[in-house]
Amino acid sequence: MATLPYQHEFLNSIAQGSIPPYILKVKKGAPLMLLRNIDPIYGLCNGTQLLCRGLFKNMLDVNILIGSNTGKRAFLPIIKLKTNASSGLPFVLSRKQFPVTLRFAITINKSQEQTIPNVEIYLPRMVNYM
Repeated sequence: MATLPYQHEFLNSIAQGSIPPYILKVKKGAPLMLLRNIDPIYGLCNGTQLLCRGLFKNMLDVNILIGSNTGKRAFLPIIKLKTNASSGLPFVLSRKQFPVTLRFAITINKSQEQTIPNVEIYLPRMVNYM
C-alpha cells in the first residue's frame, strides 16, 4: 500500500473559500451560502444565501433567501469540488461534498478580538468616518 505524502488530518483540515470543510455540520434551519454556480437561471449562483429546510443522504432541501427567486425551494446534490491553481496548494484537492458553507452575520462590536478566516462586509450606504 502506497503512503500519502500528506497526512489525512492535514487534508481534512483544508477549507478554503472555494471548497467546503471536510465535515459539514448542517441541520434544519441553518443559514447557508452556495459555493458554486448550480443553476443561474433559477437563482442558484455562487454566493446565493439559502436556508436549510431538510437533509437527505445525498441531497439538501433549501429555500432561496435573496434575488428574484426568493422563497423558492431547491434541492442541492453532493458534487465533486476541486481546488484550483490559485488556491496556493502544491496539489489539487478533490472532495465530494454539498456545495455550501454555513453563513452567519455578526456586528463589528461582537467581532472584536476574534480571529476569523474569511470576512464579508456589508455596507448599505456610504460610511463617513470623519
